[in-house]
Amino acid sequence: MTTPSVIKGLLLALPVLVLSYIFFFSKNGNGGVGGGGYDLSQLYYSFFALIYLLLLNIFFLIQGAQTNRYFLLVGVIFFLIVLFVFLRMLW
Repeated sequence: MTTPSVIKGLLLALPVLVLSYIFFFSKNGNGGVGGGGYDLSQLYYSFFALIYLLLLNIFFLIQGAQTNRYFLLVGVIFFLIVLFVFLRMLW
């Protein structure tokens, strides 16, 4: 693997790692962002992860879809997973 491929892989893994930490390890029960009786930080983090993945996929498309096809495929799959999680939290 070349250095740009490793960097692109880390950029793709970053929102997944952050969201997995937020959803699986930070259940402390305190009111987070937004105050009140429930924690809105999961909703906010998943929204910003959606925006980040969307911009990263657009960047991969601009750079060249043929050379970044595997990164695009993984990025689209991550985007759909995060979108599903985000929509589940809204309802």
